Amino acid sequence: MFGNTHSPTSLSPQELDAYLEKGWYRMGQTIFTCNFLHFNRQFFSAVWLRLRLQDYQEESTFKKLKKLNAPFEVQIQDAHIDAVKEALFQLYKTGIKFETSSSLQSLLFGDSECSIYDTKEVCIYHQGKLIAAGYFDLGDKSVAGIVSFYDPAYKKHSLGKYLIYHKIAYCLQEGKSFFYPGYFAPHYPLFDYKLGIGKSAIDFLCLYNNQWEPLAKFNSLPVPLEKMVQHLAAIQVYLFHKGIKTIRLKYEFYNANSMPHLQGLDLFDYPEFIFVFSDNHQGFNPILVYDVVENVYKLVKCTSLYHNENYLSTDHHFGSHLMKVQETLLVTADEKLLLDLFVPAEA
Repeated sequence: MFGNTHSPTSLSPQELDAYLEKGWYRMGQTIFTCNFLHFNRQFFSAVWLRLRLQDYQEESTFKKLKKLNAPFEVQIQDAHIDAVKEALFQLYKTGIKFETSSSLQSLLFGDSECSIYDTKEVCIYHQGKLIAAGYFDLGDKSVAGIVSFYDPAYKKHSLGKYLIYHKIAYCLQEGKSFFYPGYFAPHYPLFDYKLGIGKSAIDFLCLYNNQWEPLAKFNSLPVPLEKMVQHLAAIQVYLFHKGIKTIRLKYEFYNANSMPHLQGLDLFDYPEFIFVFSDNHQGFNPILVYDVVENVYKLVKCTSLYHNENYLSTDHHFGSHLMKVQETLLVTADEKLLLDLFVPAEA
């Protein structure tokens, strides 16, 4: 599976370490992982990051921000949500262009009233007024940065980045080994700021071998989603020239396995696929996918667990069915074998 979610009733520091090392992350009072994302109906790869703290050196940017923000008071303490922090979170939302949680309470707790996480907060004050806050979870040897927000009136002070630097400083003080800032998405710049903090000490979780690799190696590898799309597109072009009708679609429910209310169903979760032989979108036709981890094509039949009769397919998006693989018909890395299956040999 490319995505998953768990809902533990308790979580020890060592268990959180193990989850973070596998590329999982907090969502309310659950914990999830994913490898693909979508924003504005465009799909992207999710690449998980971590900072090796033993190799991190305080950066000149942090020194400059400490000088710029010298009039501000910084406090780090056990997390506590109150009306002032909720109001600041709502104010922060007025200055951003992306979607986030409806409230700070919802972001950190979801529907729960208690927390399985050991969470700290960094609060920044100017003349007694709260102007920024950030939250992070403590493991045994690891720390996960969860959220940072600030008063838009102080944007020139780079308080989002300043909060992250203070989280890292706390980690170093406490002798932690790793700081996990979440993921970035190649070709989607919203998360690129994470790549500029401690760059020489950043690792990424490589989907191809499930190992943490130095960030410097990232550009030498294909982006997983791009690799998937390139293989599917090449097959589709060949079949088109042979008169075989196909349609390549983006799957709206690719991340369903990461949704808490659908956990355990082991759903079809490829972000792009090809309907072979038919385009009637019923979810029961042969579906061709490319598995970027195993480097193989898979021809599968799916069953529909949910049918949205009101869904209108546009821009080659498919969301009328929530699908589960019923049968795997073929697994092969041999493109010739695959093409021979669809295109009978000429006499």
